[in-house]
Amino acid sequence: MTGVAVASPAGTLSLSCPATELQPGTYSIEWVCTGGTVTIQSNDGLTVVNGNLTSGTFIETASGGGRGNPTTYWYNFSGAFTGTLTQSGQARAITGSAYQSLAGSKSQLGTGTIAGGSAFVNAAYEPLYVADTYNNRIVRMDDMTGDNWIAFGSSGAGTNKFNLPWGIAVDSAGKIYVTDGGNCRVVRMDDMSGTNWTSLGHCGSGNHQFSNPTGLFVDPAGKIYVTDTGNNRVVRVNNIAGDGWTSYGAAGSGTGQFASPEGIAVDSAGKIYVADMNNARIVRMDDMSGTNWTTLGGGTGTYQFGSPVAISLDGSGRIYVLDWYDAHVIRTDDMLGANWIMLGTFGGGVGQFINPYGLFVDPSGTIYVADTHDNRIALFDDMYADAWTTFGTCCLGAGQFNLPASVVAVPAATPTPVPIVSIASLAYSDTVVGASSASQTVTLNNIGSAPLAINSIAPSGDFSQTDTCPGSLPGG
Repeated sequence: MTGVAVASPAGTLSLSCPATELQPGTYSIEWVCTGGTVTIQSNDGLTVVNGNLTSGTFIETASGGGRGNPTTYWYNFSGAFTGTLTQSGQARAITGSAYQSLAGSKSQLGTGTIAGGSAFVNAAYEPLYVADTYNNRIVRMDDMTGDNWIAFGSSGAGTNKFNLPWGIAVDSAGKIYVTDGGNCRVVRMDDMSGTNWTSLGHCGSGNHQFSNPTGLFVDPAGKIYVTDTGNNRVVRVNNIAGDGWTSYGAAGSGTGQFASPEGIAVDSAGKIYVADMNNARIVRMDDMSGTNWTTLGGGTGTYQFGSPVAISLDGSGRIYVLDWYDAHVIRTDDMLGANWIMLGTFGGGVGQFINPYGLFVDPSGTIYVADTHDNRIALFDDMYADAWTTFGTCCLGAGQFNLPASVVAVPAATPTPVPIVSIASLAYSDTVVGASSASQTVTLNNIGSAPLAINSIAPSGDFSQTDTCPGSLPGG
């Protein structure tokens, strides 16, 4: 495909993928391909996507046939790719997916007209923080492959200890916040070593007290929002010292009331969104006085939830809700349920979850789910599970979780190069003096979002090296 029109931003898409035909089926023919390319170029020159296809599937189906009813052929392509997204001259690493369909054709092979399609990208380097709840620890990893896995914490009630950590958030300075549910407190630390560990709260229902706090959100000004689940209220403080303590809510199902509120999010206008789990609804209010209290769900009709436990917003202000019991992610444009769409069934496959508790949507619309009882984190590009990626298994080791309850992705504030080598060291067999051993290969990747300058490469010991590395390796 060359020069296919793209709507937003306005531009063109070109895609090439060498195809290998599989054994024909009864009603379809399928080709698979790898190693192709994807290019998207905006008309204004400000946005460029350059990607390499990692997988692709091209399917032909047919309908009609018979006397007076010519056969019509239909073609659909779907594929995943990695590469770079350059916006206004700044490149970053991405993964993505593309789907294209051809209009029906009377010719089985040849050229066709694009009927429609879509392409999605998400940041490949977007560090993730996870509340690994039943392991009583938090985890940080560079990406969805688990690179640079760091786990911190153990079971207990003191410093560097957790008792069922539930919510997790990271502020603009990189400080990490955790709702430590069983210890009735919120914890803040500077980094994954627990530097400057500070906590707020103890068990109770008064000021500076919590009962099973779960949901957590930190706004750009550093204000901390907590769903105080056991007390059926929402709490906001100005800082980890608890200054400006404000609480709102009481037990019940009416205006200003909650029944086990779980997830919380705040939009750019300061409006507060709450997943009111046992009332089977979400709530929005303008401020901590409950102004303009609005609900969606909680009754009968078209737009209903089972057990909403998490809520998040994308850069366009669309609302995403995680329904724990029904294993759904739900997206709606607004509190009226406009363009309501659901994704998810019960299970461990693509587009499936088992009792998921955690949800985070980054500004570009990439969706992350803490798929709690599958003991994994799931990432996908859109509400159709495109570019579906998962990471994690049970239990306590590296790359393992035990009922993770929340996840947050932290896009780099400024583009950063991140070098990764394929192996840290090489081992050579015994070699006769004066002879050369067999060469071995090391691959350098830049999984960051800015170019990586390569000043020199030198091996240790009595070894030499040659390389094909450029002076600067682009992001991705």
